[in-house]
Amino acid sequence: MTIKKMGGIFGRNPTFNEVTIDGAITANGNIVMANGKGIDFSATAGTGTSELFDDYEEGTFSPTYVTTGTDFDSVTYDTQDGHYTKIGNVVSARFYLRTDSITVGSASGTVRIGGLPFTAANSRNSTTVWAAAFAGDHPHIAQASGDQIVLYYQTTSNGSSNNALAIADLGTGANDNTVIISVCYQAS
Repeated sequence: MTIKKMGGIFGRNPTFNEVTIDGAITANGNIVMANGKGIDFSATAGTGTSELFDDYEEGTFSPTYVTTGTDFDSVTYDTQDGHYTKIGNVVSARFYLRTDSITVGSASGTVRIGGLPFTAANSRNSTTVWAAAFAGDHPHIAQASGDQIVLYYQTTSNGSSNNALAIADLGTGANDNTVIISVCYQAS
């Protein structure tokens, strides 16, 4: 069956509440869903809370170093490259971050990375971090928490104890504090 935009078997500008098609659908353009609508997979028996695929997004973001207390006087970046893909409520984010200079000033608290594209539903996710050019301990573990990444370093050789990254661990010179992180988390 062919449905034509103008005329055709249904007449001019038809309105349908439901159309059943037995066979494949081929579109020469995008299929656009209304807000809150999607592809309904409820015909396949499942035990989940939703079988509606209603969200997909790709984009970029600019990660930043932030603190849990008083922020830095200034931070200059030479690389802030973040990319993400969101499928349903699962966010996969990848980024590369490197500072050119940091003026610590009266900064306080622990170091985090801010600017995540979506707020995390919980912090029960972690990933390994590639890090270089830090003044002190290098972060090895990262967890999404809120709209930030919490950075941890191992305090024991077997990895049984972790501490949040301290401000004193950051380098203040050019090409310092390089992190490459890939994290997958559930958006709230």
